[in-house]
Amino acid sequence: MNLWVEAANHLRSLLPKDVQDVLDKHEADGTTDSEEYHKAVDVFYSRHLCRLNPMPKDLQAAFGWFQNDPTVYMTMNGPSEFHVIGPLKGWSIIDDIPRINVPTLLLNGRYGEAQDSVVVQYFRALEKMKWFTFAESSHMPQYEEKEKYMRVVGDFLTQI
Repeated sequence: MNLWVEAANHLRSLLPKDVQDVLDKHEADGTTDSEEYHKAVDVFYSRHLCRLNPMPKDLQAAFGWFQNDPTVYMTMNGPSEFHVIGPLKGWSIIDDIPRINVPTLLLNGRYGEAQDSVVVQYFRALEKMKWFTFAESSHMPQYEEKEKYMRVVGDFLTQI
């Protein structure tokens, strides 16, 4: 999780200053449940989670469920991808990755939260793997580059 948070905070540092200021203020004040904070997080999400505008309806629905009951996400993670304060904060699977001995497809998007600095750790630890980065996607290439995504996944599945 540390690599994820580092990458997310790097992306956060590229947000407009006024958005960063809102995030900083509410995190310092403990008011991350405010509408202003959520709108600032939405700026991050629109750049690094899903760049489609409007967001696909099923993704909007998923976010709606999260808003209805954020208990699990808030408990395990915290208020955002870059302000992780829950028990997942120190969690890592890096040491267990070598135990994976089946063909594995690693996917990320150029603009996504799973930056190369995060994915490279999996790449180095896996023996049988393919890594593909979607050039025009953030974290949701299955929406942002649907045809290419289906081709990449389909090709991988037919080769294993």
